[in-house]
Amino acid sequence: MNRRNLILSTVASLALGLLGNSAWAQAQNFPNKPVKLVVPFPAGSSPDITARMVADKLSQAWGQPVLIDNKAGAAGAIGAELVKQSPADGHTILFAVTSILAINPHVLPNLRYQPLIDFTAVAEVATIPYVLVAPVGAPFNTLAELAEVAKRKPGGLDYASAGVGSQLQVTIEMWSKQMGIKLNHIPYVGSAYNDLMGGSISLLLDPATTAIPMVKSSKLKAIAVSTPQRLPALPNVPAASEFMPGMVSTAWHGMFAPKATPPDIVNKFNTEMQRVLALPDVKAKLLDLGLIPVLGSAADFNAKLANEYAMWGRAVRDLNIKLE
Repeated sequence: MNRRNLILSTVASLALGLLGNSAWAQAQNFPNKPVKLVVPFPAGSSPDITARMVADKLSQAWGQPVLIDNKAGAAGAIGAELVKQSPADGHTILFAVTSILAINPHVLPNLRYQPLIDFTAVAEVATIPYVLVAPVGAPFNTLAELAEVAKRKPGGLDYASAGVGSQLQVTIEMWSKQMGIKLNHIPYVGSAYNDLMGGSISLLLDPATTAIPMVKSSKLKAIAVSTPQRLPALPNVPAASEFMPGMVSTAWHGMFAPKATPPDIVNKFNTEMQRVLALPDVKAKLLDLGLIPVLGSAADFNAKLANEYAMWGRAVRDLNIKLE
């Protein structure tokens, strides 16, 4: 190696060392200001409830406020775009659900974010079971009875969802195809519970967090749950797969950072989340809400997102789900 190349090599090595030391120092000092969890849903929603629970524990551990910023609207795109454009320093985190990063990009043509390019996983928080609920006076109590009613009146039963391309809508369409029935989709901007309790719509597939209290208070009745097995919180409600194998659909709550966030910061955040999710009171509260705590690395969650992005893309195409 000649003298010039030796100098260039030495300079490059020093530069890499300085960058490495800088990233390490940045991670050691994290967080050095308030952390913001951007929740792309309104206050009181399932992800908002979960985000507030973990934010409180993180605040206690770090001695820095962990704030909830509700940015509802545009099927989660407003919140996702805000985080994408934020500094990649770990202080602004997207608290997302499956549909925002794995389904919406296949349905909504004008999104200004690409999940696998613009974000990196920080931590999976919980698995979200769904509960299929109906008015107390609905003329069916099981999926078998629902199928009989629907076959007598094709398109005569309405179901609500958060909109075209939401995981709830895609799941209902998948299940309807499996059962050989046709249901009429009614998208809602806000909550459909009042119309459901009043009987003007017939079905809603909703996260366990909000559905279970409605069932336990006898305001609605549960037809089935979406997990492979029954939920401990609703032991008498059958899993949909008991009626027909393969009728399973769960989502997740999870945290994502802008793609360029240093790995050391991501790993530090993930390590703290593993501790929080293992706390007995957090586990008990999540289970009481019908959620299932999930422990795992950021790399595992990145791989899961990539797999589900592909899987839900196929489902959307197979069902020809698109905005009219």
